[in-house]
Amino acid sequence: MLEDIGFSDHFPLLIETENAVLGRRPYRFHFKAWWTLEESCEAEIRKLWEESSSSFLNRMVNLTKGLKVWVGKIRHNRNREVNRFNKRLKELNCEERLEENLGEIVEVKLHLNVKIDKEERYWEQRACANWLQMGDKNTAFFHKYAS
Repeated sequence: MLEDIGFSDHFPLLIETENAVLGRRPYRFHFKAWWTLEESCEAEIRKLWEESSSSFLNRMVNLTKGLKVWVGKIRHNRNREVNRFNKRLKELNCEERLEENLGEIVEVKLHLNVKIDKEERYWEQRACANWLQMGDKNTAFFHKYAS
């Protein structure tokens, strides 16, 4: 009787058919390091987390959706502020050099550097991700970075 009991080498296959778009991978959420440089990051995460009181998975989904909206606003505002600081810096450089102007030039440059640093942090993380995905292959990407 024990001889009739066998173990199958077959495994069940789970196929998810809902929300599947042919030919496209689903969006994968990635936390970006530059978000932590924003003063409102922690408060935004806390607010989004506390707004949803359902299961853990639903809270995570709501958090990712909310952070995508928040990041869009932050990036739009940052681009607008960088343009405003650049314009003000050009105006100050064209004016006569007085003590008040020099102080404002330093302040504008400081704010501009902070904004640019956040953008650089984004591109550093992006370059690292690209390197991890494609850098170890013997490709044009690797040769470009090696030379």
